[in-house]
Amino acid sequence: MKYRNIVCALLAVCGIVVLAGCASKTVTKAVPGPTTTVTVPGPTVSVPGPTKTITAPAPKPKTVTVTPPAPQAAASVSDGTYLVPSEVKPGLYKTDGVGNPDMGGCYWERDKDLSGGIDSIADNDNITGPTTIQISSSDAAIKFDGGCTWNKVG
Repeated sequence: MKYRNIVCALLAVCGIVVLAGCASKTVTKAVPGPTTTVTVPGPTVSVPGPTKTITAPAPKPKTVTVTPPAPQAAASVSDGTYLVPSEVKPGLYKTDGVGNPDMGGCYWERDKDLSGGIDSIADNDNITGPTTIQISSSDAAIKFDGGCTWNKVG
């Protein structure tokens, strides 16, 4: 009995409660220390019921306005027809006159309108060497043929 009381006393000092076999008086003492949580696995429970489908609302469409960049007038042009002033700026244009040798020279034509008729030609020429022409702001278009490259110089 003497040892049982000593064991009960030691257990009580350590914070362990002994309910049977010790003296009639139980002493409980809290001992500071870390708390440990133990999770005991249990059975999985399924609850029968209807399946719900949740549909998220579609995102609102966005309207985006895109403005294409303004066409840039070329500083150097060759064969083709160009609108003045959106594709070719008025000013002085110069060529070395070296074009396609099979063509026999280069041709330029300033047009006062876009009708395409003979009366729409303001000025024109066939060239075989260095040439400078003035494209006017009143010109509607300029045409080049023969393989020469025309560079804006003023």
